[in-house]
Amino acid sequence: MNEGVSISDHFRRHSKAIDASLEMDDALVSLCRTLTEIVPPDHAGVVLFDEGARGGLFCAEFPSKGAVGRTVMPSVELLNHLMKATKPLVIDTIHADDKDESLNTLLIELGICTALLVPICERDAFRGFLAIGAVDAKHSFSQSEIAACESIAKYAGAVIQTSRLFDEVRVKAEQLETLRRVSLAITSTLVCDNLGGFDKAPTSAKGRQLRNHNSADLTKRD
Repeated sequence: MNEGVSISDHFRRHSKAIDASLEMDDALVSLCRTLTEIVPPDHAGVVLFDEGARGGLFCAEFPSKGAVGRTVMPSVELLNHLMKATKPLVIDTIHADDKDESLNTLLIELGICTALLVPICERDAFRGFLAIGAVDAKHSFSQSEIAACESIAKYAGAVIQTSRLFDEVRVKAEQLETLRRVSLAITSTLVCDNLGGFDKAPTSAKGRQLRNHNSADLTKRD
């Protein structure tokens, strides 16, 4: 990490671009770009999990190396560490034949030799992790670098929460618009039916009786 430039300086430089992005994926890519600028490893990605926290999906990365859209299935041990301990995990040497085969195989494909995994939480609930990797050479993560990545992981959680709130608001707005259109359609149909009733002759038995009575009155007057 460049000790001459603080984390807050980097956040101030990039926060406008991140906050202006309405799409969560774009915001997460911006965070990954920021990560590669404040720590020496030159690849960063975001893996998010489903509700059961078993399958993880690479949702963003920088630079682009083809990881987005790939699914990983970390071991129970790794997930327990990230979910329960909620502490970063350094993988000094990546092997394709251990318990985290799907994750490590992908990291090896990306050319990553050493990786730092940092949990992402939203309202204290585990949502995924940042994967920061050193490409083509091992790297020893300093405490300041790990602290920087933890700060950005918290920011990623806030981005996910904001995106989720935007989605909820959008869904409710769409539901209200649908109800408004249905209401207008029903009101229009009722108005047309009422107006049409004035032009039609009575067809019920009582209506026919009233019409015959009026006709008889007119005959008597003649």
